[in-house]
Amino acid sequence: MERDSYRQSGRALLRLKYVLSKKNVTETELAALMDTSLQYVNKLANGHGNPSIETLDKLAEKLDVGFLDLFAKGNRPLDEFECPHCGRRLKVIAVDDD
Repeated sequence: MERDSYRQSGRALLRLKYVLSKKNVTETELAALMDTSLQYVNKLANGHGNPSIETLDKLAEKLDVGFLDLFAKGNRPLDEFECPHCGRRLKVIAVDDD
């Protein structure tokens, strides 16, 4: 798998187009919200590029969704997602900072 792409076996791991459609937000509107170019948002929406954790966090914030909602597939629980680099299934757990 290419390390600079969010594609695995021909399918995008980042489901930005789906989230945009559910939130009724266009790529142009998201680009303005994120203060970035339409070309960059289009690249991400089409499963290309390698956004940083900070960019993914900003996407989730601007779209008012959970971070993992950007990756969730089908009936998979929202606390699991596929690593965009290796494709392995990961589970997120909460840790108390006591």
